[in-house]
Amino acid sequence: MHKLEQLRQHLKINKTEMARRLGITKSNYSMIIHGQHGISKRVALKAHQEFGLSIETLLCPEIQRVATKYELPEEAM
Repeated sequence: MHKLEQLRQHLKINKTEMARRLGITKSNYSMIIHGQHGISKRVALKAHQEFGLSIETLLCPEIQRVATKYELPEEAM
């Protein structure tokens, strides 16, 4: 599951609200979380500013997959 979608579910907000907080459309948000569209640097920066997410993790999903596989703590990412 995409990091943004995990966060959205944790915050218990709908996709429209998540998209609004990221400054994108709901359609664009859906494309990002389903892997149909990459996340832009602007959206990654907004996610970092709004929610404190790691820009590197958002822009390099391979980092997240490796971290999950080896159960690395969030601070290591």
